[in-house]
Amino acid sequence: MIKRPVSVAIMSVLIMAIGFLNLILTSMMISRDVPIKGIIFADTPELVAVMLAYAGGALLFIGGILAFRGMHAGRMIIVIWCILSLLLYADSIIPRVVYLVVIFLTLFNRSANPFFKSKR
Repeated sequence: MIKRPVSVAIMSVLIMAIGFLNLILTSMMISRDVPIKGIIFADTPELVAVMLAYAGGALLFIGGILAFRGMHAGRMIIVIWCILSLLLYADSIIPRVVYLVVIFLTLFNRSANPFFKSKR
């Protein structure tokens, strides 16, 4: 059994927190009738934007849990959602690219790869 690297533990907990907060904030925005914007296409229906916001929060939360447990699927879920959100949302491109680079550096570094390849 390979020990969990500190960088993976910190990043997966932060990603779980981001996903959980995203779910809470999306619910609060819906309950207060605040429109959920940020999609590149201006004519995107509100329902699609809400579904994407909930899907993003859920995928980050689940991916963070799986990455914390050492499952390769968790880090793939996180990376795929981050790339999709980079393509879908036009609100802040540069911070999303920086976030994606930090995720790659922490979840795919030399000490993290054996942790995710070990049998769990």
